[in-house]
Amino acid sequence: PDAEAIADLKELICYRDSLVERRKECKVRLANKKETLVNRNSKAWKCIERLSKAEIKRLDKVIGECDEEIRNLMKEDEEMEKNYQHLTSIVGIGLINGAALIAYTGNFKKITTPNKMSCYCGCFTFYEDSGTSVHRKSPYRNACCKMLKGYLRMAAKSAMLANTELRKYSERLREKGKPYAVILNNVANKLLHIMFSLVKHDYDYEYNHEIVRRMEREIA
Repeated sequence: PDAEAIADLKELICYRDSLVERRKECKVRLANKKETLVNRNSKAWKCIERLSKAEIKRLDKVIGECDEEIRNLMKEDEEMEKNYQHLTSIVGIGLINGAALIAYTGNFKKITTPNKMSCYCGCFTFYEDSGTSVHRKSPYRNACCKMLKGYLRMAAKSAMLANTELRKYSERLREKGKPYAVILNNVANKLLHIMFSLVKHDYDYEYNHEIVRRMEREIA
């Protein structure tokens, strides 16, 4: 079973995810209603708009409070806090990505390799092969933790814009003619490998960190 702190962290992350989904539903419902409405000066529309905006504002506040609780929970555990600082030293990894990875790897003690985590998040591509005629993606590739997959892909999008190393990596893939979905998946996998490496070697992220670590080991 998970340690108490890890179990609490998972519960908070799942609860936050449900709040985000409710906020999204509220925003989409309001936007759709606005598009289909004939009379935007009616009392009914004004009431719906006022109540919907109040609901969105309330959910924003609750999500903010939930983020604060997640952060405080990790601060109370020295080992979780140390790993969290390593993860968030990467440009593109924020509070929820870092906390979710810590929670679902059991603070890197249950899932100990990036390839295993890639399978769990649905970022590892499986193929079915048989002879020379069958070579297709496995239908089980979507059997994964969808929440983590979404978080990781959002982190990959941010990293492709703001992280120098991963932006260059994505540009090299683009020059080879890879589709955007493949590039995004590869960047997500690259992020996982970097995060597990930082935790394993107890370092914060720095540009070309693998080369730096190798040079330090050779000098030592």
